[in-house]
Amino acid sequence: IPLYGAINTKGEVVIEPKYVTLEYFGSGLYYAIDSQNEQLDNMDEWEVNILENTGRVMFSFKKKDYYIRNGNGIASPFCFTFKDGYGVLSDYSGANWVIVNREGKELLMSDGTKRLDKSCRSGKYFTFIDEESRAYGIMDINGKVIIPAKYSSITWVDKERFCGIKDRDSMEVCDYKGKILFCQSYGGMIPFNKGYSCVFPQGLCEFVNTKGETVKTKRMYGEFNYFDHELLKPVVSDKH
Repeated sequence: IPLYGAINTKGEVVIEPKYVTLEYFGSGLYYAIDSQNEQLDNMDEWEVNILENTGRVMFSFKKKDYYIRNGNGIASPFCFTFKDGYGVLSDYSGANWVIVNREGKELLMSDGTKRLDKSCRSGKYFTFIDEESRAYGIMDINGKVIIPAKYSSITWVDKERFCGIKDRDSMEVCDYKGKILFCQSYGGMIPFNKGYSCVFPQGLCEFVNTKGETVKTKRMYGEFNYFDHELLKPVVSDKH
């Protein structure tokens, strides 16, 4: 079984190669499972360590406590991701969650009324799903509701704006104070790139600026990648 460690840019070993899983999760932290865990028959009892890039353990928890989706030994950053210094831990259902800082200090815990969409976040803002209405809204890192749950889905379009979709023919682009910047009769859009985005009316690809003005229209061929590389890019610590 291969064991994993880490080296710095000088080739010096900074994390000893003794981990069966070692994944980078942003903000200079690693998700690690020590090879000594394999001595335990029950995988649920395995201890997970969150390491700084020097190998120092920042905090730990039992594997059974939080759901980490694994594929071929690789933990998915969409289930446990540190970005902008904050990480989200949740159980299998996603109904019970906690937001922690780099040291594992609890910042906000679920009260049972909201389910976090952990892959949809920007800075201190998180998309949530209201457990009763199943509608989407936005709250901040302190749990304050910034945008009430009134959308069928929400996507980020940049660090200052989001797209709230009401139905397949209606969406609103708003800032994080809830001010509507422009509306479109489309069911979605991709993130802004250098001040431009795309919407897709009836088989067309329509390029719009940040004011919602159409600057070019083309027939759409194939599919677009909706992954927002910039917003999901991990923050690297000064030590990394």
